[in-house]
Amino acid sequence: MKDLVDTAAAERGHVYGLLSEVFRRPLDAATLARLTAPEMLAALAAAGVDLGDEAREEAEKAVLDRLAIDFTQLFHGPAGSIAPYECMLLAEGDKELMGPAAQRVRSFMAEVGFEVAPESGELPDHISVELAFMAELARREAEACSNGDIERQRRCVVIQSRFLSEHLGRWAGFFAEKVRDRADTRFYADFAGLLASFVAEDCTTRSEKPGHG
Repeated sequence: MKDLVDTAAAERGHVYGLLSEVFRRPLDAATLARLTAPEMLAALAAAGVDLGDEAREEAEKAVLDRLAIDFTQLFHGPAGSIAPYECMLLAEGDKELMGPAAQRVRSFMAEVGFEVAPESGELPDHISVELAFMAELARREAEACSNGDIERQRRCVVIQSRFLSEHLGRWAGFFAEKVRDRADTRFYADFAGLLASFVAEDCTTRSEKPGHG
């Protein structure tokens, strides 16, 4: 049973980490190569993400350029772009970058020793940072389980439950819906679908864990 829990937490961490990469910045050649490896393509297809024949057959530069254009239009376009920040997408958000909402996210992360590197240029309530935070918590959960540290594992579960209910789980679906509606590539539309379904399922699963609150 311990091994199953350990594996499940590690796999959740991998998915959160991948989603963080996808929505942090345009893909680079190394990430594209990893995503188009046969075993990864099969895993993504099982999760509802089809990179399409173009990603497998087009020249690498053409694929990267097309995805970069879509990423830029989605998140950095001159008009109608999506602001990938909790403070901007929550209905009750303060709509102020690095305002009170973002500070609450940073404080939450700091309580468990997670800090956003200043040189990254990313704010704590950016979608990629919140996803990276969940990836780190899942990694810690898997590590605690592997070491037989039940108390630390329990704490990791509680922290994830809280973060989903107080932050990521409250806006990830809305963010994903906007991306699906506006994406010009199947890549970002499908990854948005994965983000929405994965976080929604995790919210349900985490809320059923003992000690949630």
